[in-house]
Amino acid sequence: MRTLNYILAIASLVVGITLCIFAFAIDGLSTTLGVILGILLIINGVLRLWLLKTQSRKPPASTEDTGEKAN
Repeated sequence: MRTLNYILAIASLVVGITLCIFAFAIDGLSTTLGVILGILLIINGVLRLWLLKTQSRKPPASTEDTGEKAN
């Protein structure tokens, strides 16, 4: 599942940056729907990568916390 989230985060960043560049090339510096969607995709990709990074820092749950006995 972590690999899929990483792939989707990178894809979101690439598509968002490409969409912003394309929208700016067509319409200049005016804010259009393409720019807004591109910025949202970039934010989505950055948040996904940040959440993946924070989840990988968490220590694994030990059996002491759950009260289960190890075999």
